[in-house]
Amino acid sequence: MSRKLLVLFLAMASAASGQQMVTTSGERTEALQPTKIDDSSQTAPKHIVQACAVQRHNKLRRGRAEQVAVFPVMSAQGQSACTDKDNPRPSVYSLRLNPVKGFSVLYGDGKKFSAAEVGLFTRTKNGDVILFKLRAEDDLPPGNYMLTGKLTFLNSYLTEMDIAIPVTVVEHDAHVAENSWHFKPVTESPIRNKLETAAVVPLLPFLYIYYGIKCSNGACE
Repeated sequence: MSRKLLVLFLAMASAASGQQMVTTSGERTEALQPTKIDDSSQTAPKHIVQACAVQRHNKLRRGRAEQVAVFPVMSAQGQSACTDKDNPRPSVYSLRLNPVKGFSVLYGDGKKFSAAEVGLFTRTKNGDVILFKLRAEDDLPPGNYMLTGKLTFLNSYLTEMDIAIPVTVVEHDAHVAENSWHFKPVTESPIRNKLETAAVVPLLPFLYIYYGIKCSNGACE
């Protein structure tokens, strides 16, 4: 919880310094189209943030729930970076998927999952990711589907980008292949959590003051 509060504070600090707190990428024309990051240098290659989605299995069987991990990766333009562990990752914060008839989504931390409008990040052995369980209803026709939504990450300021996750639904007993999965949650030390919380809690009044000033000016409407 303290890490999530710290991310929020950093976002508020950047906004208070005059930066836009949340930006939205342009319209997407294909699945997982990356969002371009401005680069003022004319000699350096342009970099993009690519939204990556890794499913526990290559196909989703009807009537069964499968885990999915979502995270952003920064890479050189034109390169696929989702499978490259050496590419830097912006700090992921949250994921909001649009409802799709025939599918149910439960967000969680890799151990416990529950229904929610937004999923928050979980620390895993492969970095911070958004974890959720996706289930296809028993009567959903097999075929190819697309889940869409918004992924929020920290890149100097909180940035929001479109995400599209292709899903192939098959029969309940169909054979599926297991993908490489390295998203086991990291067990955090209770002492470390208390120290992080103790460091963040004193900052909370400043957040309340900021929101009070912002909302008094009509920015929250």
